[in-house]
Amino acid sequence: MAAHSHAELGLLLALGAAPSSEEVQRLLRPAWRSWKSNPKLATQVLSGLAKERRAALAAQVLGCMRAESVEVNVFHFSAVIAACSRTGEWQLAL
Repeated sequence: MAAHSHAELGLLLALGAAPSSEEVQRLLRPAWRSWKSNPKLATQVLSGLAKERRAALAAQVLGCMRAESVEVNVFHFSAVIAACSRTGEWQLAL
């Protein structure tokens, strides 16, 4: 995982159990430019959230990406679905 993706993952996890969308948006604002030029960085963060069993947070990140016009691709959706699978949150996956 790239160093800055690892840092972003750590910061997201530090937000706690139920951060607001505004908190997630504010935290990721500096990352949008690099994620737009290299969508794999977002995949790394979303995959990290899946490994940490943070499905709701992964879905929030995906929603923020869409709101910021950051490319969302099959790898991003797959990472969020994997997070939902690990936590049994099939409704969120839909």
